[in-house]
Amino acid sequence: MNSFYLVGRIVDTVDMTITSNGANIARHHLSVERLNKDQEVTNDIFEIVLFRSLAERSFKEGQVIAISGKLQANNYV
Repeated sequence: MNSFYLVGRIVDTVDMTITSNGANIARHHLSVERLNKDQEVTNDIFEIVLFRSLAERSFKEGQVIAISGKLQANNYV
């Protein structure tokens, strides 16, 4: 089963763009806390990209959100 879940805080304002066919794309950075090997809290920052109707929602800096999805590796030559 290939699935993942991230829960974290939005750390910046939205970077909204519109494609040539009119679809909205929103880019955010999500800060997710984790414990390192010394049991100290550190943050990992993930870029998340939202498309179409999700991109039109207004997520604000500091808001906690949860994301689910699947992972896929791509090779570019």
